[in-house]
Amino acid sequence: MSADSLQFTVTPCIQEAYELLRTQLSKAQLKQSKLASLSQIQQSKTIPLSSIKLLSRKLQENGQDIWIHQLLQGSQLYVEPPKPKPRNPELKARLDKIKQELDELEYQRMTANVAPMSKAPVAAIPGVRYGQSGASASIKKEFRDANKTISAIINILFSAVGILLGECYSLYVPP
Repeated sequence: MSADSLQFTVTPCIQEAYELLRTQLSKAQLKQSKLASLSQIQQSKTIPLSSIKLLSRKLQENGQDIWIHQLLQGSQLYVEPPKPKPRNPELKARLDKIKQELDELEYQRMTANVAPMSKAPVAAIPGVRYGQSGASASIKKEFRDANKTISAIINILFSAVGILLGECYSLYVPP
């Protein structure tokens, strides 16, 4: 991995060091010393490691005691986010076809229990689905009601027995 391939985020410390070097050197010296590439520091978000090394070396040549590790303090290694790969048109077409088939299967599953519409008017019976006979629905309703009633009676009996046992227990246990 070369020094140019390593990119670091530009920090205020790096910008200040560049400004300090720019005030010390003339424009001709900046161009001559290969620091013209550093002029992009103000607008750029990243800077290569080779430019940071060059900046540190030039600052030391001009009497400043600024080292690379001081310039890199607070900076982070910049990793360019991966570019998304373009989708293969054949794959996209296959996926669309599969999605369409799945949607069709789901629609068929949802409409499987729906009876076809008849031309004759049907009287609506509460609690009965369209297409069902009213007789089977009324028997189901009666069984449900009977089941609820029996459950309520059993619940009351168990509650009464539980209360009775609790009272008997409290009579025999000293406080």
